[in-house]
Amino acid sequence: MKKLRWRRIIVLFIVLLLVIAGLWWTYSYFMNGKSQSNGEKALPEGAAISLPKVPLTPSDMTEAQKRDVINKLMEDAKAAALKSGQSEEQAEKFARDAGEVARQAMNRPSTVDGDK
Repeated sequence: MKKLRWRRIIVLFIVLLLVIAGLWWTYSYFMNGKSQSNGEKALPEGAAISLPKVPLTPSDMTEAQKRDVINKLMEDAKAAALKSGQSEEQAEKFARDAGEVARQAMNRPSTVDGDK
């Protein structure tokens, strides 16, 4: 019968404990670290976030909201045209054309709106 070697059993037990501790630390570091950003704690689960009601379709928007959307679209279109290398005059024309297309699209009745 073989003689039991206690030193090997103790060393293997210690190595096993170190491996388990390393896996636990790795899991807790990466899994808990995802919910935190820049050292700030994220919102606890179930926390209520109050967001304003955003109109989803043009028929839900007021005329002022439609104007704001069209103006923002025109600004973005002009900035994109200037960035692509067009002249100021070409960018203005492109922005006016994009605004007119958006205006027509906003005033056209939607097939989705008919189901309400």
